Amino acid sequence: MKKLSTEKKPLRKKKWHNSLKLILLIALILIIVFFIISSILSYKKLEGIQTLDVNVKVGDHLGFNLDSDSLNFGTITPGGGSSRGLILESEKPLMVHISFEGSISKWVVPSKNDFVLNGRDNVSFSINVPPDANLGDYTGKVFIIFTKI
Repeated sequence: MKKLSTEKKPLRKKKWHNSLKLILLIALILIIVFFIISSILSYKKLEGIQTLDVNVKVGDHLGFNLDSDSLNFGTITPGGGSSRGLILESEKPLMVHISFEGSISKWVVPSKNDFVLNGRDNVSFSINVPPDANLGDYTGKVFIIFTKI
């Protein structure tokens, strides 16, 4: 006669748990590969980035700075404005995007943005200092991003 066993057989949770881990690992690898491929593709479109310092001194008098290594607007009184020009050149057509960062970024506006540069073009940068601006130095950076069309 057979004896009945009172032992409980382990459930198959361990096998199911391992399958879930494998599926999650494959999903994670696919996500990482997707981001690597998209980064490579967007990097290949990038032709270059030109970074320039931008600065202005808010004071009680006007002053000029004609240096060409940055967008320096000199000294401007509160409520005043100024502009500087920049010549961009390219041997092949490129898309141009201009962005700013820093304490001066909300005051400076380019004459054009998100445009196609084909040869040589002039971009004017205007600054308007708010009437309630405190006296002092304000700085930032302008990023001119060139991408292939």
